Amino acid sequence: LAAVYAMNESADLAVGRVLAHLDQLNLADDTIVIFMSDHGPNTPRYNAGLRGIKGCLHEGGVRVPFLTRWPNSIPAGSRLTQPAAHIDIVPTLLGLAGIEPSQEVALDGLNLADTFLSGGATAVPDRLLFGFFENTGTVRSANHRMLIPAEGRAELYDLTRDPGETMNLLAGQGQNPADL
Repeated sequence: LAAVYAMNESADLAVGRVLAHLDQLNLADDTIVIFMSDHGPNTPRYNAGLRGIKGCLHEGGVRVPFLTRWPNSIPAGSRLTQPAAHIDIVPTLLGLAGIEPSQEVALDGLNLADTFLSGGATAVPDRLLFGFFENTGTVRSANHRMLIPAEGRAELYDLTRDPGETMNLLAGQGQNPADL
């Protein structure tokens, strides 16, 4: 646990140095800075009540911080409440830079530039996000997550009412997820 806190302190100091250097060079207002993680924690510890850790397809294993700073363009305190994913980073950065991707390049993610620039007021279109890890697939909508293991029973969670994924909506109901 001490190593985790030391790692957080080290990351905080390093980000602070980068931001201070951008200020010194008078580049802060024109530079997009992103801070993010790749997965949830690697051991059970504070996870905001979310289920799962790194390597798990539950919210605690896949929901991570994603902070963006661009002082003259993205309003301070903006929040994106709809799900987004790593596949959205390149299309969004291209959009923020005013670059249209080539027709020859297929990008799976969404350009969320308008959402960022509006401070979160422009909604992310409804869509499904898919994942797969160790013989289990997952599909995430704005409000629900379904896990479909290669063996065993499917799980469905209402993330709006149950962000900790404690109540499997399919438990004991004998429903086939394909019929939902």
